[in-house]
Parts: sequence; C-alpha cells; structure tokens
Amino acid sequence: MKGTDINTQKFEIVAPSYCNNNELQFPVFSGSTTVNYSSTLTYNHGNTVNYFPVVRDIKYVLCLDWLEFVCGWDNPIELSYINNDVPDIIIERIGVHRNTNFRYLHRIFVEGVEVCDIYSSPINRLHAYNEVSVRISNYLLYTGGYQRLLNKILDAFGLTYVRMVRIDIALDGADILKIMAYLNKYYKSHTIQIKDDRIKILPTAFDKSSLTVLEWAIGSKKSGISAIVYGKTDELIVSGKKYIADFWLKNGIPAEGIGRFEIQLNGKRLKKYCFDISNIELLSDAGFLGAIFIAEVKPWLILYRVRKVDYLNLKKENAINNGHEIPYIKWDKLPAKSELLGFSDCVSERDRTNARNVISFLLKDIHRNPSCTTTAQVEVIQKCMNDYNLNEYVSRKIDDLFFSIDENHYRQSLRNLVFRE
Repeated sequence: MKGTDINTQKFEIVAPSYCNNNELQFPVFSGSTTVNYSSTLTYNHGNTVNYFPVVRDIKYVLCLDWLEFVCGWDNPIELSYINNDVPDIIIERIGVHRNTNFRYLHRIFVEGVEVCDIYSSPINRLHAYNEVSVRISNYLLYTGGYQRLLNKILDAFGLTYVRMVRIDIALDGADILKIMAYLNKYYKSHTIQIKDDRIKILPTAFDKSSLTVLEWAIGSKKSGISAIVYGKTDELIVSGKKYIADFWLKNGIPAEGIGRFEIQLNGKRLKKYCFDISNIELLSDAGFLGAIFIAEVKPWLILYRVRKVDYLNLKKENAINNGHEIPYIKWDKLPAKSELLGFSDCVSERDRTNARNVISFLLKDIHRNPSCTTTAQVEVIQKCMNDYNLNEYVSRKIDDLFFSIDENHYRQSLRNLVFRE
C-alpha cells in the first residue's frame, strides 16, 4: 500500500483536499527535522507552567484514543503463539471478549509492557481466514516509542499489515463543554440546526438527579464517521485513567472541567486514505492528527443558530440562511505539537485494576482470618500499593473493612504494618 509521500526539499504541511477520484490523502509531511507549526503547547513543571514559543493560547489537546488495524499471516497465528521463542514476548489467552468478528483474543506483552490485543480466527465473511485484528493498548497511545515494541510483535508472529480498521481522534478542552450546551438546544428548542438531516444527534447518557445529558452521539458508525461529546473529567473519575489527566497536565490544560469531542473513523472512511504501518508514528503527531480532524469534521458537522420564529414559519433552508454559523470549535487553535508520556510514567488501567483486586482480596482474607495474617500477605499489599500509587485506596479499604469499635486496635496495627507507621 502506498505510504506517506516524503521529499527533502522543504518541510511543510499540505492540507488534505478532496480529489476528483474521491480519494483523500493524509497530510503530506516533507523535509527537515523541525516542523514550523502555527501554534505550540505548554507543559507543567512543578507548580508553574512553562511555555514553548507561543503564537496563540492553548485551548485544546489532540490525541489518538483508538488504533486498530488488520494484518495477514502466512503461517497460522496459533502456531506462531505456540512456537514463540522470543523471551521478551508473553502471550496471555483471554477467554471472554466483545469483538463479534473473531473467535479468539490474545493479549501480548513485550518487555513487561502490555502492547496490544490480537483477535484471530474470523467467524464471518468480513475478514479473510488468514486475517487478524490488532488493537493497540489505550494507554500506549498517550506514550511515545511503542512502535518498536509493535514491530517486534509483527516480526515474531510473521504478520503483514493489510488495512486500517479504526482510529479514534479525541479533541479535549474546556471549550468542548459548550458544544454540549449547543446540542441540548438543538434537541429541545430547535434554535440550533444542521443542514444535513442524515446526521443524527441523540443523547446517550442522562443524569436523572440534575436532569442533564452527560453524553451526545453524532452520526452513525455505519457511515464511516461518528462522534461522541461528553465530559471527560467526569468519565476519568469512573474509569480511573489517570494517564489521560497526566497527558493533559503535561500539555498545558488543567485536569478539571474538560470535555471531549471524539470522532471514530472506521474502515469504510479510512479506505480513501493512503496509510501504511511503516509510518504509524505519525499518528502520535498532533499536527498530523489535527489535519485529519479538520478535514473530517469541519465540512461534516456545521451548526447554525436560527430564530425560533423562522424555524416555525419558514422552510429549514431559509431559516438557516437567516441565521448564522456557530464556531463550536476554534479551528485555528488546534494544537500542532504534543508532549507524550513515557512508559515509566504511564500505567495501564487494567494493571491498576488488577492491583486493586489483589489488595481487596488480601484485605478481605485478613479481615476474615485476623489470627492467620502473614508477612507475605502484607508484603504483597505493599508492593501493589507502591507500584500503582494506591495508598489512598488501601487506607480507605482498611477503614471500610475494619470499621467497628472492637476492631480499632487491630485496624491501627494493620495500618502500621502496611504503611510502616
């Protein structure tokens, strides 16, 4: 498959444009080692914010939140698993998964890092018999340098890139929450309108206590492009993906009051792009993602503010002509660079969840059998707590389990052992 066009004459970003043959290429990067972007990012250091040379203030952070592609094999992938002789690669069989296109799921670890999930053995005609689907672990998408680990897996299992299946590009910022207010008006008062009635906008999550919509879905996945808009800060509290908050802070936006506009581009939409696994590192570049985001979203979703009297008495197109377009995203303020997290700073939420489960199991066991408490149990709790920064969780769990007055002394003794107080 044709990859990104590269030359050494001049470094520039060529904005995507529609061709007569209905093909749309990814932004073309060419030339020197430094990109002259129109805006820059900030990063936190201690309690201060340090700035790169700034052209305009930072409103958003762009990131890739889902990356999945199809590969083909010459030798059956299951045999490759069995014959794996690379000591750094660990293969874990997962019994239950949600992908309805494949029968098996294996989670792949390289050098102790969870790199990807590989779905194999197709169960329908959407994939050839020798195709597998590779999905990169979410937290790795916020880090740099995972491409080396991915290439190690592809080489070890003899996999060849075939096509892209899905990418999700997320735009995060406080301004995104304003879009939710616009969509609420679109849904209730009709003073916000769109020209293309084929694009459906529906609430998908609702808070009954405050009578507010928590998430909006835009478009249809069947069309190749869809979007969701929601409060990301609130979602992080539930999911516990602390690495996303760290990514925000490193790129100069706060971790509170942040919304997300996330687009999903599936295989149908991605067919018109020229893309190859050899330049997958470009998907970690905010300038590259921003060019795709603008090309896909700006002409696709246009919001208009109209007067209610015009909407009630005029044809829709006339009401829109009398209204005005709403700049729901400040397109000129999309970031062109981003600071990625390092492996050492980024912990998989799945690993953190497993650590919490181990701690919970051991503390419950100690609570049921206080006379049988062993040093080994305490040491495992300490290791999980320290490796995943779960001090507050352990403290809260001890207080929840040993809450009675009769257990005060034992609770304090256990705290002294675990926290070495």
